[in-house]
Formats: sequence, C-alpha cells, structure tokens
Amino acid sequence: MEGNTQSLTQANGLRQIEDFYGKPESFDIVREVVISPRAQMIVFTINHAKGIVFGRFQVYRTQGGEWIATEFKFHTEAAALLPAEMVFGK
Repeated sequence: MEGNTQSLTQANGLRQIEDFYGKPESFDIVREVVISPRAQMIVFTINHAKGIVFGRFQVYRTQGGEWIATEFKFHTEAAALLPAEMVFGK
C-alpha cells in the first residue's frame, strides 16, 4: 500500500494515538472472516499502555501464496469501526 494517501493518513493517526495512549503492549485477533479462498477480513485490537485501538485488515493472498493488506482502518471507538453486532450484541 506504499504511496497510498489513505495508508499514510492511517499511519499518522496511529502515531497520534500512540502519543496519547502510550506504546503498544500487545494485540488480540478478535475475528478472522474468510471472504473467498484468497481474501479475508481480520478484526483485531492493539492494546496500549493507556487504551485500546480497534482495527481491521482486508488481506489478499497472491498467486505466490503471500498475504498482503489491501485495505486497513483503525479507530479508538469500537462503534466507529466494527459491525454493530460485534459491539452491542444481537
């Protein structure tokens, strides 16, 4: 995603979150959804010293078998990023 302006915006956002929440300490995979044999959506959290960041990656498996991120988003508010049923239940 090199040179992608959306990627640069998200990366800058992560730097700002780190300034506020402190250094990342760990991460958790919340859900992996198979969209097709070569596409998945991965929902995860990044646990910082003073808060949590919610994220998702859309990944694609190339002909050579390498997984690459084709889209990603991060937010400090779960409801702003995740499907409602993941945040509030059914």
